[in-house]
Amino acid sequence: MYKYVARYRYQIFLFVIILFAYFPVSFQILALKNDIIQLDFPVKYFISQQLHKGELPIWMYNWGAGFPLGHAFTWSVYNPVTLFLCLLFEYNISTLHLEFMFYIFLGAAGVWKICRNILGLSLFACLIAALTYSLSGITLSCSQFLAYIASIGFLPWVYYSYIMLIKNPNLYRSLCFSLFSFLLISWSYPAAFIICFYSIVGLLFIYLYYRKNKAFNKKFLSFLFLSIVVALILSLPLLYTTYYTLPYFSRSEQLVSDTNNFGYLDGTSFFSIFYPFINTNKVYDDSTFLFQNINIGTLGLGLIFGLFFQFKYLGQYRKVVFYLIISALFFLILAGGEQWYLKGLMDVILPGFNWFRFPSFFRLFFLLSACILVGIGVDHFKRNLKFKLPHKTIFLIIPVISIVIILYHLIKLVFFSNAEFKIFSLQMVLPFITLCWLVLLLFLVYFKNNDIHFMKKLLIADLLVIAIISLPVYTVGSYTLNELNDVLFKHDKQQLSNISINNNSGYLVDKKGNPFNNLNIYSNTISAEKQYVGPLYLKSLTDLQDSKYLSEPPASIIFSNNEDVKMINNSFQNHTFSAEVIKLKEGNIMLFQLWHPFWKAYINNKETPVFRSNEGINFIKAPIGTIMVSFVYKDRILDNLTRLFFISIILLIISILILMWKTNHV
Repeated sequence: MYKYVARYRYQIFLFVIILFAYFPVSFQILALKNDIIQLDFPVKYFISQQLHKGELPIWMYNWGAGFPLGHAFTWSVYNPVTLFLCLLFEYNISTLHLEFMFYIFLGAAGVWKICRNILGLSLFACLIAALTYSLSGITLSCSQFLAYIASIGFLPWVYYSYIMLIKNPNLYRSLCFSLFSFLLISWSYPAAFIICFYSIVGLLFIYLYYRKNKAFNKKFLSFLFLSIVVALILSLPLLYTTYYTLPYFSRSEQLVSDTNNFGYLDGTSFFSIFYPFINTNKVYDDSTFLFQNINIGTLGLGLIFGLFFQFKYLGQYRKVVFYLIISALFFLILAGGEQWYLKGLMDVILPGFNWFRFPSFFRLFFLLSACILVGIGVDHFKRNLKFKLPHKTIFLIIPVISIVIILYHLIKLVFFSNAEFKIFSLQMVLPFITLCWLVLLLFLVYFKNNDIHFMKKLLIADLLVIAIISLPVYTVGSYTLNELNDVLFKHDKQQLSNISINNNSGYLVDKKGNPFNNLNIYSNTISAEKQYVGPLYLKSLTDLQDSKYLSEPPASIIFSNNEDVKMINNSFQNHTFSAEVIKLKEGNIMLFQLWHPFWKAYINNKETPVFRSNEGINFIKAPIGTIMVSFVYKDRILDNLTRLFFISIILLIISILILMWKTNHV
């Protein structure tokens, strides 16, 4: 036992540090907040509830007027991680915390593998690189968005499996690349796969450039083709439903005209790489501000700058450092959106670059390059300079820039800001605490730079302290998990979004009567804004908010536009809404769910055409009398593709495990 602990002590240490850094989340002390609760949790809860009933939830009926989960990449039911957790547990807030931490650990492990197995860095260098990735301001400021955190978890593994496939093509690595590519497609923000795809193509061109005088590796090409085919087979249900959904549906929010610039990094926020709380005049709960932090640690940044002065001494790492620096700068500029021009140019050149509204998502790719550079910096200065951190950068560039930033911001805050600040407000206290830590950090580096063991601890402390300070700002609220459950659930653990549709909407408050931490949950929808009626809306409806059925929902999901029509035994099971209808007068039978081409309707078990109302919901024309009406969300091709998906993912995982076992034993 001791032998294994000694062998994997750095990996265990990495796990323990991350566990401690995220202690309010990992130890279930305080609950996650905002979007991850408003948007992600209800979908996960719904998927879990339906799976435990023996149904595959490809249509979520109880959020607004319903929407298809089959096409939703950020909430995909076809994600193996989601399926496993939702089947294993009855999904709750604790499970959400578990999934959150899983992605954090997964991303750190992926960076470790890149640094260790591909670059051959020392164990301590791998530790610092992985910690930089998981404890950076970028990761923390994304923590209210589970799709971003999932992207952070999967990205390093996509690159790792791809580079390993290039180095030594074989079936095992080909299948691993397929799996991680599919995971990135099925459960991340769509920008992750789009950007990753183009960067992988770029890596392929670099590989071909360095092999221009050598024979092309046909084995690599064949295994790469196999990876693409397997990933496409796994993605078929998603691609199929997306193909049928996108022509009719769009986001339910009416986005502003400068959509491509939403969430971009402005000039001030670029300086957060030196000082994490530079935007003190922002509200920390505001989602747009959460994208503004790009801090990767003061000492880590100093190591990256130090590589410039040591570039000619880097030896085998010179080309790697060159490409990593170029890619880091490239992604950082792209994170500025059209304000920095390059993003607008790429939108024109590369298809799909304008499909996502958060240019700051490029920070994740900057982070991946930067943390690997930090690892190389640690390894270089440890091996060649007895681990003396580069004084020229830490004691000249970083302090001078930091002081200029702080002075500029203080002058702006005091003389040019109309905002009122209290001395002990969050916006004032956190920057002051951070400034004190940076001053102490520089002081310790100056006097302890010759102490190798102390400097190792200081590198870890640099990341850990800022992470602990930042966590209450970006990640967790002031409510415990029990307090959150009291608000999210009513009698018999019935989630508010599952209450019958005739309940009145309203803002939730806690037991003390206070608004619940920017969390507004309606009984028939979940949102922070009244007009946010659901994730999707029909493109042909320009004013969906004014729909009488959405502003004043009917008393039952199946209803009629004629008040004399009676509904009996209104029920939902296995994507089928059924009701016995007593129809005494002319009038349409309507389903309070958004129209979709997959909806089918039956009268007395005979199929009848489904029409789309002016409000975008389904209706049928039915005869007078007592009839049985059913609306079914179903498609035969989708059913077959879903079966193919489950068979394929099970076979893929079994194949990878068998090949991994054989490889380890060989």
